[in-house]
Amino acid sequence: MDILHGLPDGSRLSPTLFGICVAKLILELRAKFPLLQFLQITSIDDLNLIGAFLYVHDMVLMARSPAQLQSMIDACQDWAERNRMRSNHEKTEDMMFYETPRQRVTRFPSTFHITTRFSLSQPPRTLPFKEPLTFKYLGLTLDPYLTVETAMKHICQKINAAHQTVAAVTHSLRYDSSATDRGIRSSPYVLFRIWQICVLGFATENLRY
Repeated sequence: MDILHGLPDGSRLSPTLFGICVAKLILELRAKFPLLQFLQITSIDDLNLIGAFLYVHDMVLMARSPAQLQSMIDACQDWAERNRMRSNHEKTEDMMFYETPRQRVTRFPSTFHITTRFSLSQPPRTLPFKEPLTFKYLGLTLDPYLTVETAMKHICQKINAAHQTVAAVTHSLRYDSSATDRGIRSSPYVLFRIWQICVLGFATENLRY
């Protein structure tokens, strides 16, 4: 049966259906790549596969070597074609973290790709992936050395702006208030609370990464 319509963008049903759809793929990856697991996490948690991250309708593959990553890509492509799906190589990107120049020269495979057999009337085609200098995932810009430089610049700009706001409020409390209220409103505790509200949130915004 041909499926002519999908869910609209932003549908609340999309993540649920996506999770149901790719559940068997995760089980296949877990069976084929048992080394991509945290031994500290028990099987009771059912979350010990670290080779694939799923969020809404995106999936991230993580491997310990280029050959292993290509094998995971091949496994995903095989699963997709068995389920009558087509991978979009134009929206798929790869990145190697902490790769030395020597490792880059000797990397095998040198580039990552999918081999598609759609449509069956045509011979198999090899479609390469793009390897960008940076890419954004869940709002965080990543680079090969995980410097998170773009995010740090963004946070510093917010912190500087917040500091200027605190300085302006502090000046106003000290010089625009009556003599009676000046000592109370410009007390260290009040100023700390203002700094905590305006600055601390920006300073800790991306520490979880």
